[in-house]
Amino acid sequence: MSQSVLVFISHASEDKEEYIEPIVRDLEDCFINV
Repeated sequence: MSQSVLVFISHASEDKEEYIEPIVRDLEDCFINV
C-alpha cells in the first residue's frame, strides 16, 4: 500500500505539487508518529 501511495505521489507531484505537498507532509507525520 505504502509503495503505491509513493508512486502516486511521485507521478502526481509533477503536475500538482501544490495539492500533493500538504498531503505528503501529513503522510510523513503519520509515518513519523508510527
